[in-house]
Amino acid sequence: YPDNCHNRTAAIASCPANATCSYFADCAAKIQSWSCNSGYEKSGNSCVKSCTPSCTNQSNCSWGSTTVSDGCGGTCVQCYPACQRGYKYNFSSIDCHVRPAKYIWQSSNPNCGKCECDNRCTRPPCPVCSYI
Repeated sequence: YPDNCHNRTAAIASCPANATCSYFADCAAKIQSWSCNSGYEKSGNSCVKSCTPSCTNQSNCSWGSTTVSDGCGGTCVQCYPACQRGYKYNFSSIDCHVRPAKYIWQSSNPNCGKCECDNRCTRPPCPVCSYI
């Protein structure tokens, strides 16, 4: 044999994208070792972009939860914050005791709402807000 390839076992058949491979000195056809370039990590016989998730799953969410992207192609369950003063959790129109009313939802938690007197009358006669 002109080289020593028959005595060498390749670490991997071909050098994957985003990897650096070293070959046997006496057998340039076979890969002795390989590692992923900076910003990549091994996944089987390939190199994939490294990613640190931007969130972790939360549980026991008293005020409801939502699913958000983790920035790496996955998702996380995140708890909503508590209802702010004046807002009611699981608010519905039957919780409103003023007419005419406008409904307001807490921007940081869509499960929290309240109602207020709606004074946006544009055509008289305008109803007076009353509590019912």
